[in-house]
Amino acid sequence: MLIAALLLPSFCAFSQNINPTVRVTNDYRGKIMEVHKGELPLSIADSLLKFDWNFDYAVTDNPYRGAYDFTPYLIDTTPEAEPLHQGKLYVRAGAGYSFRPEASVVYTPFSSSKLGLSVYDDFGGFSGNYSDFSLSPGGEKLVRDGYSGGHLYRNRLGVSGRLSLGRPELLFDVGTDLLRSDSRIAGHSYNSFDAKGSLAVDFSKWNLLLDAGLRRGSDSPVTALAGDYDISETVLDLGFRIVREYADSRYFEFHPSVKSDFFAYGTSDGEVSLIKFSALYKADFSRSHLRAGALLSVVAGSVDEGMVFLGSGSSKPSRGNWLYPDLYADFLLVPQTLKVYASLSGGPRMDELKSVLDERPFISPVTNSVFFADVVSVPYDAEAGITGRMGGGVQYKLDVGYRKVENALFESIYAGSGGLYLSKLLRAGYNLLHFDAQMSLETERYEAKWDLTLQSSSFTPSVTAVALPAVKSSASFTYNWNKRIYGGISAAYMGRRVQSDALAAVAGMDCGYDTVIPGYPDLGLNAEYRYNRRLTFWLRSGNLLGQPVYQQILMAPRGPWVTVGLTFSL
Repeated sequence: MLIAALLLPSFCAFSQNINPTVRVTNDYRGKIMEVHKGELPLSIADSLLKFDWNFDYAVTDNPYRGAYDFTPYLIDTTPEAEPLHQGKLYVRAGAGYSFRPEASVVYTPFSSSKLGLSVYDDFGGFSGNYSDFSLSPGGEKLVRDGYSGGHLYRNRLGVSGRLSLGRPELLFDVGTDLLRSDSRIAGHSYNSFDAKGSLAVDFSKWNLLLDAGLRRGSDSPVTALAGDYDISETVLDLGFRIVREYADSRYFEFHPSVKSDFFAYGTSDGEVSLIKFSALYKADFSRSHLRAGALLSVVAGSVDEGMVFLGSGSSKPSRGNWLYPDLYADFLLVPQTLKVYASLSGGPRMDELKSVLDERPFISPVTNSVFFADVVSVPYDAEAGITGRMGGGVQYKLDVGYRKVENALFESIYAGSGGLYLSKLLRAGYNLLHFDAQMSLETERYEAKWDLTLQSSSFTPSVTAVALPAVKSSASFTYNWNKRIYGGISAAYMGRRVQSDALAAVAGMDCGYDTVIPGYPDLGLNAEYRYNRRLTFWLRSGNLLGQPVYQQILMAPRGPWVTVGLTFSL
């Protein structure tokens, strides 16, 4: 009854994701991020990128997605582009209990058909108590045994813009990233300067895109086991894409690129480079789409032998595969209703210091014996499924797939001195069999979304690391009254994760049991009131059941949280 009473005034919605006033700001940031759209995203199946119906498979904006799919507190203010404006301002700010301040400001002083400029600042974080964990007396389960203070803050400040000179169009984004984290396990102070740019030139039948990126980042981690260790990286990213278009909905694309990471750890240093050449042919027919291509990659680099914390006896990064497939085909069995598809893809991706800290902001580098900068490889990712629509506005997608991944990062529980447990990184390959289901329903009054992932994974070869969960799911329901008052509920579930024979690597003996990181539900309520087209008040909440929602294996903010705020635009 209490929950029903809370939901009655404003039943079911996402607050911050449905404000149309967001769509009139910062149209350039969204475009600049597309510079590297040809790079394979390893975290989602390739066929999702080829789904051309209006189906949003990301059914929740819950920031907690587990230890291997988590980007905490990142604020997204990169809306879709709309017609050009003059002097637009967008502000979003909120805070609450526990203390989770967030603020986004985007100012577009001018925007014309030839020139545009936007200045932005995104800030978010958490400050409060984190749960402390230890292993149960038998070592079979991770349990909470108290709380300790900590914080995590991120800020992105930058300028983005566009210069159009007819057919040539220049896009750029220059800014700084800041991350501050602190806990009893480890803390980080990461700063970076980032610059990205692209030049697009359109001809009658040919299109050329040149892109370049530079990042200079540094970190001063502090751990519970040792003193400070300065880490730095310089990342260069260069590439170009040539597209030949044909009149009958066919085109050919050639895309070479090179990405190099020069990193240093104390007085030692290293370098890893990923060189890629991809060729792709696409053809669209009335009821089907075909894609055929391949990607060739070369990995080069070396690491100082004395780099004891970033290397484990090896002086070279992972080589990965040389050749990867890129095949896709679909067929529309029933127009506007049912499509079947199949794909076989693969590719390499480079891990960097920034990407590691994005997912694991409390990792302790002193306990690690892997390269932060290294190449993750997907030799193949096969998938097949169906997608379509049913009566009443229901859209769905069902697929099954099998993926092989090499040299991926995983966490492992590490027993330090004084009973302190740390999270250690290691690299391992794994095979993954997965089934995914997504459904959505949208009407004038309400919107419902749901997704489910069932997966079975195995390490190759067997390692002492926390495996992927067997079950992940999320759902949301949104209701609006006169498109002015919104209320909503969202839920997510992460299944338990198992570290096989967890203490064997620490104690040097076969313990004969596994350690279980318990699964958790995450329930949230949301509300929004649109006072007028310029001003909106909103509320978000999460972890209402008070479960440990892990940012990393050993890090979970304590208790429920509620954030209230406003969105204002001119």
